[in-house]
Amino acid sequence: MSKKANQHYVPQFYFRLFSRDGRSICVFNRKNGTSCTAAPIKGQASKHKFYGSQEIEDAFSDLEGVFSSTLRTLKNCTDLREISEVDQLLTLQAIMFQRARTLSARNSSQPMNDRLTKLWLEAEINKNENLSDDQKLEYISDLELFEVDPLRLHLEQIKISLEQAHLLGDLTPVLLDNRTNRPFIFSDSPAVFHNSHYGNVKLRGVWALLLPAYKPSFLFLKVEYCCL
Repeated sequence: MSKKANQHYVPQFYFRLFSRDGRSICVFNRKNGTSCTAAPIKGQASKHKFYGSQEIEDAFSDLEGVFSSTLRTLKNCTDLREISEVDQLLTLQAIMFQRARTLSARNSSQPMNDRLTKLWLEAEINKNENLSDDQKLEYISDLELFEVDPLRLHLEQIKISLEQAHLLGDLTPVLLDNRTNRPFIFSDSPAVFHNSHYGNVKLRGVWALLLPAYKPSFLFLKVEYCCL
């Protein structure tokens, strides 16, 4: 059995940044309303062979090792001007990587991936001169049973997210210091993008598949699990 069959889409080091003992975290289950003050970190935000192979998990673990050092620097700093240009870029890559790698990201992109692939296959069938009209209709009707491999496209989206991280470099970073008695909460998808201007866009036109649909005005990554 693979030693890394239980693969995390939120890295364990990120949970430990907000853990009192380094092994557990406070958790609230939205599905059933239950809570646990000391849930094991190793069981959070993970699924069996979520990324498919141990080789991919190993590669992601290497990335996590690079990002963990940068995020610890970010956690301990009091002035963002202390962060080097290298760590600034690594922070953006960590945010994009974390946003793209989750179960939520995979599930939300699946309908679009299925639809675009079916449209492409339908076009290929229609222009195939070796098929009769009846054959084309039969093949096109069979596309309703077709589903794209979610893992393959998800991995491609993760790769693109890392390559595009530098596009966020013109944003102004803001470090939130929580001085209230109410801790922040982060979910299994802890990188949040928000663009208030985008909410006013009514006509979107046509977006390119591999380009960002919009650029966020704010990035939030440094938040805490709920302390019960």
